[in-house]
Amino acid sequence: MKYPPLPLKELKKPRRSKYGNTRVDCMGFTFDSILERDHYLFLRSCEAAGKITQLELQPRIPLSAHGRHICDYIADFRYRLANGRVVYSDAKGCLTDVFRIKWRLFEAQTGYKLHLVGRKNVTELGTGD
Repeated sequence: MKYPPLPLKELKKPRRSKYGNTRVDCMGFTFDSILERDHYLFLRSCEAAGKITQLELQPRIPLSAHGRHICDYIADFRYRLANGRVVYSDAKGCLTDVFRIKWRLFEAQTGYKLHLVGRKNVTELGTGD
């Protein structure tokens, strides 16, 4: 018995992501990693408890040098602490060279310190320093 050929899409195995992260859907949003999703859930609980306000996902920050647009940095989260300070937060399992450059450029241009979230501090709030 002959079977019809399968489309190429069904023959290909899903590729593992370059850095081993797994994209996940949660509450109508798609997150690039489980770590990012977990930090989002923590921030939502802090927002419900009144510790933070104005939680925003994927804020876009234009970066420029000498009046020329270089790139946009897209943080994972931006929120305001109860004391009024604004915090930019990014969940990272792996720090790439490109990210390190954007990180330095972001901090130099905006004056904000980026709060990096890793596996060990997923339930921490940034200080906004």
